[in-house]
Amino acid sequence: MYRSYLLRCWENGEQGIVERFVVERISDAPRHWVFGSFADLMHFMRSELLGEQPGRQPENSPPDDIDCATDDI
Repeated sequence: MYRSYLLRCWENGEQGIVERFVVERISDAPRHWVFGSFADLMHFMRSELLGEQPGRQPENSPPDDIDCATDDI
């Protein structure tokens, strides 16, 4: 299976250094997720690339235990 993602990273320094990460799936039905930490980003990507696991949400949904948002940026 082939998957393609666009990753954007930046720091916001207005109230201290705050890292932000946005992952966008490149497909016919694009979707994006926003993360506030590198660890959450890596957890999400690991879950996406390994596919569904027993007890996990469907592949198109992020795991419940990470801090992410799918709101427009």
